[in-house]
Amino acid sequence: MAPHGGLFVLLIPGAISPVLMYLVAIAAGTAVTGFTYAFLKRRADDKALATA
Repeated sequence: MAPHGGLFVLLIPGAISPVLMYLVAIAAGTAVTGFTYAFLKRRADDKALATA
């Protein structure tokens, strides 16, 4: 188990054994968060324009 700390955990020797999958998981989480934020932000902007 790796401690929580994002990419900084990679600096700890032996903390993560499947490094590639760890990086894939971080990339996937970043992508999901980015797409979700963009989707919600666009809906909020569209709603603000509709009420103006």
